[in-house]
Amino acid sequence: MAYGQTGSGKTHTMGEPLDALSTSPGDAGEGVIGRALGEVFARRAASPEATTVHLSYLEVYNECVYDLLATHEDREPLGVREDGGAVVVPGLSEHDVAARGAADALLHRGALRRRTGATKMNAGSSRSHALLTVRVATASGAVGKLVLVDLAGSERATRTGAEGARLNEGIMINKGLLALGNVVSALAERTEASGAARHVPFRDSKLTRLLRDSLGGSARTYMVACVSPCAADADETANTLRYASRARFISNVAVRHAVAETPERALIASLRKENAALRALAAGGAAPAARVEAADAEALFAARRAQRSAEAALAARATRRATSPSTATAWRGARRRPRRGR
Repeated sequence: MAYGQTGSGKTHTMGEPLDALSTSPGDAGEGVIGRALGEVFARRAASPEATTVHLSYLEVYNECVYDLLATHEDREPLGVREDGGAVVVPGLSEHDVAARGAADALLHRGALRRRTGATKMNAGSSRSHALLTVRVATASGAVGKLVLVDLAGSERATRTGAEGARLNEGIMINKGLLALGNVVSALAERTEASGAARHVPFRDSKLTRLLRDSLGGSARTYMVACVSPCAADADETANTLRYASRARFISNVAVRHAVAETPERALIASLRKENAALRALAAGGAAPAARVEAADAEALFAARRAQRSAEAALAARATRRATSPSTATAWRGARRRPRRGR
């Protein structure tokens, strides 16, 4: 992720998605996003194993999450919740991409929807935090996730001259960055204390919740500190460098992840493809090509029947144990002698 004050070159460093269709792969001006996607597809082409690449692109604007690749124009805020220990965004679209060109087209479409605005410090200031997630899955079950983050810049209203809606955007941007700074400090202190228990305020903002796996999980994380050479920005430059210095103390343990392809996951993936195709058809696109395979549904039903049978057997065993007297109780009852009278 790239961090720094507004106008320090974060979007230029990560790569301007609006230039994705006009920039050739390997150009000197290509940003981190373009270079990363080029590396992903180059390794995919060289891999003998079947590999799929999926993209999702979202923005956090005024503490609300929006899908930048939604097929419909009326974008509604999405929720953020936890599912099995992982942070998920229900309703966020995920697109299969087969080549670098398709990925660039999606990035360009998402960049057109990202919110930007003019301030005294930057004519094209990003007014939201953008997160691009690249998920790579192999036929053997190995899953990799790459999250590329272009943070909105910290700003001071006295210098940006923001008023009204722009001022409120700046307040919400600084709020998210403050929560991110608190998370970085808490993680750094926990690392310095050799893993001692310490509360990490991931839930203070949508941004920190979305970045929980990247900051405090099993990921390998890189941060680019963007600073301005202008003398008037010396204070912001010092703050950015202090922030980066704290982040260096965070210690993550990168591990490989493997997700078993269960019938439930296969059916869910098929339903998502069919849903996206039907939405495209409703919007005037081509006829849906993706349909749920009957084999996936049958496999799911068979797995559910086996699970219910196992659960019924366990319930019956627990009922028999609860109703039948134990051996020790029966033995004590047999040895009991009648009470003597006076």
